[in-house]
Amino acid sequence: MSFKGSNSKIDTQLTCPRKALYKYHLYREPVKGGYALRYGSIWHIIQNIYYKSIVEGLDKSDAIEKAISSGNEAWKEYNKSYQIDEDDYRSFTECTSSFLSYLDFYENDEESLEIIASEENLEYGMELSVEESLKFPYLTEVVILEGVIDLVVKMNESVWIIDHKTTGSYMGLIIKSLGRSMQLMTYHYLYQKVKKTEIQGCMLNLHQLSSKRKKDGDWGKVTVDFQRSPQLYTEDDLKNWREHFLYTLNDFYMCEDKKCFPQRLSSCFNFNKPCDYIDLCMMNQSNEEILVNPNFQKTVPRENRKF
Repeated sequence: MSFKGSNSKIDTQLTCPRKALYKYHLYREPVKGGYALRYGSIWHIIQNIYYKSIVEGLDKSDAIEKAISSGNEAWKEYNKSYQIDEDDYRSFTECTSSFLSYLDFYENDEESLEIIASEENLEYGMELSVEESLKFPYLTEVVILEGVIDLVVKMNESVWIIDHKTTGSYMGLIIKSLGRSMQLMTYHYLYQKVKKTEIQGCMLNLHQLSSKRKKDGDWGKVTVDFQRSPQLYTEDDLKNWREHFLYTLNDFYMCEDKKCFPQRLSSCFNFNKPCDYIDLCMMNQSNEEILVNPNFQKTVPRENRKF
């Protein structure tokens, strides 16, 4: 049996073992889509296709055209796959307009950044020490660490990992909350191990898009902004990351072995927003009933997604 771990799997297990059951054992996801998720997914695609096209040698205008065209196709695919209304300011038109503004905002990138890779899938076999094997008995001697890195660049002769993020919140708050990001530490560790290359650190590439409804129900002025924030990690940070990663992955496979996936009730609501799977928990359906629940569909593997 191959024991695999990714940042998403670890984050889900930490949030709620029952959610991990739905998402990674039964492979179910809500039929209903979300505005923020759709916007963020398409923003990532546009960014990744643009930078990948630059690496392939396309000129800037052709790379922009290809990125926006790919984003448009992905937007349509998302709308086919999920139930979602269009009454929202996070539209595809706003997404493309923001992308062009992003390129203007970072117009000096062409001189200061050398693009190394865009949206790179990496895997690394983490060999457990004897001590780790005793601590984490539900793991095999080698654990496969997986990750998809948005962008790798060289800047001032140093290598940086860049991770694209979209938010509707104040960017200063997001930067502070992601300062100890499990995801970024995962990418830092993974890239260095696979490429055998020292990197300077990780860079949050933030895009803010926000608006508020007016009293008449219409959306108010849309705020568009961008910011990059470097995140640096020490060897001790990565050592602590490894222990945390293996501990949580061991917990994931222990739940599978014991067939015990408790609901973490403290995670049912996050900032007053309910978990996407809360209806399943409240109905207390069996696994067989969940598999035929019309409000949840089979998860499409990442490699087969068009968005």
